[in-house]
Amino acid sequence: MKAELIEKYRYNPSDYPCLEDDIINYYKLSEIYENNSTVENKWKLHTAWEMLYYSIKHCAVAGIINNTKRDELWRYFGKSGVTEDFYSG
Repeated sequence: MKAELIEKYRYNPSDYPCLEDDIINYYKLSEIYENNSTVENKWKLHTAWEMLYYSIKHCAVAGIINNTKRDELWRYFGKSGVTEDFYSG
């Protein structure tokens, strides 16, 4: 992943090996959606958020991250608005 893209976001994917692929995918799709806000791209970003959500949950259940970090990650990645306004158009 490009260094400037990682610097733009709070969480470095390589710091979370169990979430790395999902975080990278979410960041890439966030960039795509930011530059081209189509319904299709919004759907892709929403799907990436769902995958990341469950990956975070799995890492917490497996004891890889604690519940505080789980909640922190959910808040951060959920802030995009894609979770709240997806079905509103």
